[in-house]
Amino acid sequence: DQQHLTGLGSIDSAKGISFEQFIVDSYMWDCCKNYLHEVEISEEKIGLDAVKEVGHGHNFLTHPHTLRYLRGELTFWEKEKLDLLEMDDKELHAEANRIVKSILDKHQVEPLANDLIEKGDAIIAKYEDIMGN
Repeated sequence: DQQHLTGLGSIDSAKGISFEQFIVDSYMWDCCKNYLHEVEISEEKIGLDAVKEVGHGHNFLTHPHTLRYLRGELTFWEKEKLDLLEMDDKELHAEANRIVKSILDKHQVEPLANDLIEKGDAIIAKYEDIMGN
């Protein structure tokens, strides 16, 4: 099962797109996507034996059962993303704009492999032959 996400960066009912809104939406998605996994409920994961062993009012945090399963259920949000999402509107837009500019300034497009260029040229040549160009 793949999760499909649409509408990142959309504004005005998807009549346009904003790079800044794309950043905000993608950060929001990154922070929320971990909650979409199916929760497995089993006797082993519930750990009633651990509850019985530790007992009421005692600390479960260092119990082997907790240590075995805790990390798989935690969600760690990246501080940069969480900080952005907590900003007021004016700060958020300015910071999203800064991130967009940084990405655009630093992005390097990798050159296409020669075999892909040759395949593309062959497709264009075939099209031009068919169209009589």
